[in-house]
Amino acid sequence: PPPPPPPTPTLISSDPPAGAVMAQDGNGPGFKTVDLAFSSELGSDWDNFSNYDVLSTQATALGLAGVTGSPSNPALSLSRNLLPGERITLTHRPSGASVCLGFLPGDVDQNGFAVSSDISRLNAWVGTAEGAAQPLWKTDINRDGVFDAKDVIKAGELMSSADRIFRLPACPSTTTATITASVNT
Repeated sequence: PPPPPPPTPTLISSDPPAGAVMAQDGNGPGFKTVDLAFSSELGSDWDNFSNYDVLSTQATALGLAGVTGSPSNPALSLSRNLLPGERITLTHRPSGASVCLGFLPGDVDQNGFAVSSDISRLNAWVGTAEGAAQPLWKTDINRDGVFDAKDVIKAGELMSSADRIFRLPACPSTTTATITASVNT
C-alpha cells in the first residue's frame, strides 16, 4: 500500500501572537508584518499568495504585499498597516490556520476595549520586571521607543479624547467576512 499522506501542518505560533492588539497611539503605524511558525513545511507553493486570505473589519483594501521566509516559517507583509479600530484575520488556506490581530490605541490588556483599567495596568507595570517583559507594541503608548511613566500619561490623554475609538469589533470570521483580498493590492 502507498504510504499515508503527511499530516497537515499546524500553526505553532505567530509574531505578533494570535489575538495581539497594538495599543500604541494612532499617530503611528499599526502591524504590517506577521511571521508564522508551522509544525512542518507547507509545501513547494508555500509562498503563493493564493494560499493566504486577509479579512478586515475596515472597508479600506488590505491584502498581501509579500510572502518571504521559509516553507515552515512564512513571513507575510501586508499591503498597508492596520488602522486604529481595525481587526484582521489572516488565514493559511490549505491548513485552515488563522491569526487574528487588532489595533486599538490604549488597549493594554488586549481585551478589545480601551478603558481606564488599561491605564491602571500600565501604571502598575512602570518600573517592574513584568512591565519590562511586555512587548513595546503593548506598552510604548507614546511611541518613543521605551516604556515609562510618559506612556501612562499618553494613555490618559487617549482615554480623554472625545473622538477616541474605545472598542474593537470581533475578529472577522473566515466564513462570514465579506472583505477579502489575497492578491497584491
